Amino acid sequence: MEDKAIQFLEKLDGLSEEVKAYFSSEAEAKALKEIQADYQLSSDDLDNLIYDFFIADFNLASLDSGLKATKVPTPSQSRLASDILGKLFLPVASFLKIDIKAEIIKRGHRPEIYQPYLDNFAEVIEDKNFESLEELVDLHESTFNPVEEENASLDLFSGDLKGILNDTDIEAVNTLNGALIYLLSNKPDFHNKINKILLDNQEVITTQNLTWAEGPQRGTAANWLKDFIKENGSDIYNSVVLSRYLATSSNPQLLTEGERKIVRRLLRLYRNLVFFPESMNDVPMEEWEIIPVEKVSVEKPILGKPKDDSAPVVMENKEEKKVEIKKEEKIAVIAPVVKKAVAPKPVATKVPMEVAKAGTDPEEAKLISLLTKYEPNSLEARVVKEEIKRRQKK
Repeated sequence: MEDKAIQFLEKLDGLSEEVKAYFSSEAEAKALKEIQADYQLSSDDLDNLIYDFFIADFNLASLDSGLKATKVPTPSQSRLASDILGKLFLPVASFLKIDIKAEIIKRGHRPEIYQPYLDNFAEVIEDKNFESLEELVDLHESTFNPVEEENASLDLFSGDLKGILNDTDIEAVNTLNGALIYLLSNKPDFHNKINKILLDNQEVITTQNLTWAEGPQRGTAANWLKDFIKENGSDIYNSVVLSRYLATSSNPQLLTEGERKIVRRLLRLYRNLVFFPESMNDVPMEEWEIIPVEKVSVEKPILGKPKDDSAPVVMENKEEKKVEIKKEEKIAVIAPVVKKAVAPKPVATKVPMEVAKAGTDPEEAKLISLLTKYEPNSLEARVVKEEIKRRQKK
């Protein structure tokens, strides 16, 4: 059992941060308790089933054969398999690349009854996002003056927006992005201030004028934003909408390639900023940005047109792909929801189950310390406790 437990930890360590977060969470520990109580399983028997499933690289045959070795009556084994899959693995199925939903249906059960466990997983990810954002906030609080940063940011957007849109210094852009994200997350009035400055900005960013019904208009940032909004509305949009505007709308057709890039970057900045934090919902925390960071461009056809239409091909920055709005219908996929970090909800303090005593073996002391990271009843905590007991028996 001890060897299996270590193999389980090794397998888990090689998976995504989302999976590791779930299998060391209170939500997962609660699901384990429910399964144990419903089927009168010992913790060892249930752990064994899950360890084997991990070690077998999530081969469903290993789960089915393991169930036959338990004392659970044969008529109940199908429901137990469904509960293990639905409560423990359906929330993270998209990260494991397994069609758990299909396996539950195959066993004659309904995946939708496990929606509460997907919701619990979403909360686990949300809490992790809060923790990461708090770390980001702490870092910025120790390195700059928020009042000075706010004034500097507003001045830049007021007087040198074209400079921002032309800036190819990734390090400088990332530094400014860090300041903007901090201010947007911690100064409630900053968002409205900087949005207004952007939407009203009269700086000329293209030599090419815009043609409107009321006559030619200068190529200001404000006018380009108004042109885009007139055609596409004022709701949040994805990169397909942006690409279609640049490729098919009348005013962008007159731009040089260089000025087209400036307008593209302006519209991405507008989306990232005005719709923050929703604009970052599907983006890993470490990749959040307000000002787009330019990377290598690739050719990509515009999606969403009939197959017999020859869709125009536009130069699309790879970076845009990460801010597309994903509309997955799979029950197993949850897009992490990120909220502002102004007042993160408190996370219950985890109490270590063991305390290292003087003279304790160094490796054992490490394991005891490791327990503080996990929920007491989670699989990871139980694995570590088993390893501690094994060492103490030697």
